[in-house]
Amino acid sequence: ALGMLILFVALIPLVGHFIGGSIVSLVALTQSPTKGLLALLLYTLYVQIENYLITPRIMKRNLSIPGLVTIVAALLGTSLLGLVGGLLAVPIAAAILLIMDEVVFPKTDNS
Repeated sequence: ALGMLILFVALIPLVGHFIGGSIVSLVALTQSPTKGLLALLLYTLYVQIENYLITPRIMKRNLSIPGLVTIVAALLGTSLLGLVGGLLAVPIAAAILLIMDEVVFPKTDNS
């Protein structure tokens, strides 16, 4: 039941993982402080791996956006415009890369 709750809470952009980690830690904290701390550390490790390794690779494969651009765009968007900036950062970065490829530096056809 806890896993299903975390599944749906994690779908909320930017704050979902924070809410999910808080829920997991509080439930584990009812067992013992050690389990609560361990749950918090493991959930934080999972979120970091997802955000900095898995998501950039998926974005690179599906949108042809380099991983570093994805991370920098998400960090800049979130720090400058908060939740809205975080939601719009990667699509805006993809649009900028597309404009750069197609308009600013178009490939010449040698046929």
